[in-house]
Amino acid sequence: MSVAFVGNSTAIQEVMARIGTSFRSMYSRKAFVHWYTREGMDEMEFVEAEASLYDLISEYQQYQDATVEDWLEDETQHEQDEEGHQGVKLLVDTASTQTDTTAPPSPEQAQDSTRSFAW
Repeated sequence: MSVAFVGNSTAIQEVMARIGTSFRSMYSRKAFVHWYTREGMDEMEFVEAEASLYDLISEYQQYQDATVEDWLEDETQHEQDEEGHQGVKLLVDTASTQTDTTAPPSPEQAQDSTRSFAW
């Protein structure tokens, strides 16, 4: 018993390229073409099939290139976002270190804090 699995991945383009190379070499020698033409297939269909195969390979290559470019853009954007968050964090940290938490609040600060929390 044998099993074959073909997934929809950009890695399949390598397999398709090998098949295309084999097809081109066999078709250039007209190997087995007579079997298909006897059954009613036109030789032009072989040319169309080869063109379709290479179009499919180039389409997968475009998706693979786009995926890598998108991934790099996402990584760059993610790093920039992290840098922006760190900058905000540093601003918050410096603001919190400037207040002296050991000294008791002045009466104005205590009154302001009660107003802000009053419902």
